[in-house]
Amino acid sequence: MCPAPPNAEVEGIARDLERYVFLHPTAADTVGGIARWWLDCAEPPALSLVEAALDSLVQRGLLVRNPLPDGKHIYTRSSNQTGEAQCPKP
Repeated sequence: MCPAPPNAEVEGIARDLERYVFLHPTAADTVGGIARWWLDCAEPPALSLVEAALDSLVQRGLLVRNPLPDGKHIYTRSSNQTGEAQCPKP
């Protein structure tokens, strides 16, 4: 079986993260924490893929990226989302 192209892998991670924040609307974490705790994987994906997925969700207005004093960022669900949204499909 061939590995998924990087874009497909990033899109899959983005879908998983979107589903996670739908189910956990107050979740907030750094890229490393998100890769480790938000994704249901036996082995966390590369941080570069998680960052690309997070960037996509920030651009779409689903997540907000806030800087921390140490230069890292923390990601949270956007307050622009309504509670009426449906859970994203897998």
